[in-house]
Amino acid sequence: MSERPSIAITGAGGFVGSHLAEGLARLGHRVVATDRHFSTATRARLQTCRIVEGPLTTSLAREVVSGCDVLVHGAALTTAPQDLGLSDTAHLKHNLDMLLDAIDAAERASVGQIVFLSSSGVFAPGDGDQTTTETTPDTAGEPYALAKRIGEIVTQAHHGLSLRLGPIYGPNETVRRSRTSLSLVCRLIAAAQARQSLVLETPARRRDWTYAPDLARALAQLVCSPHTVRGVLHCGSGQIVSDLELAHMIAGPGAATAIGVPTTPEPTKAPMVSIRHELAGFAWTSLEAGLAALGTQSFAEGAR
Repeated sequence: MSERPSIAITGAGGFVGSHLAEGLARLGHRVVATDRHFSTATRARLQTCRIVEGPLTTSLAREVVSGCDVLVHGAALTTAPQDLGLSDTAHLKHNLDMLLDAIDAAERASVGQIVFLSSSGVFAPGDGDQTTTETTPDTAGEPYALAKRIGEIVTQAHHGLSLRLGPIYGPNETVRRSRTSLSLVCRLIAAAQARQSLVLETPARRRDWTYAPDLARALAQLVCSPHTVRGVLHCGSGQIVSDLELAHMIAGPGAATAIGVPTTPEPTKAPMVSIRHELAGFAWTSLEAGLAALGTQSFAEGAR
């Protein structure tokens, strides 16, 4: 593959997809970014990318991947089916149809590498022990989780790479129809800025937080590798803290902001780590540095 392959990204109007498109373009890749809708702010960030707006149909997918070396498929409904007025089956079908259309288009265009953006959502509470790895059996059964689990199987059948992403935080995070809530990091920052109580539903839950701008560099390293990377790879910083530790980091020492915790603990998922070597030694942004970078940004639920 060329030193800087051209890359088509579906779901590029969303939080993760837009960070990938923006970052890869800055690294010198030609990027074709597609999504059902791009906000004005996202369009401005992706001004060096070719933007294709519209529902991900078979014909649009073929237009997007034409002439590209790599397909990164990130388009997905992450919002719960009931919140979208969909049945579980319709939700699952929508996500799988987009994946199959994208892969079919990539194969017809002889795209050299297919990358599917999967999720730690494939795991259910009880999967793994203290952590989950690429070899941990995944058993989550919600429609979104099933779409990711099936997507990994489909991608593997087409000799592609599934990147499992854990909790992501970073700048330019807003809600949209397909993703109707902000990350815990951004919700806690918004509460701290408003001098409100930092409310935690799962204070003991341990999460592996990754700074969104790092993802483009990580993906570029993978797709520019002299050897095609395949299979399932956990892509994240491996920086694990509990929700309670995170709240204390955001509140700061001696802060007057209260931290509210439930009296009844809920089952939680184990954080992800990788046992693969492809991103070993990668320079992830530390959680402390990432939080400091976000300290001056305002986050508000309902922002568009």
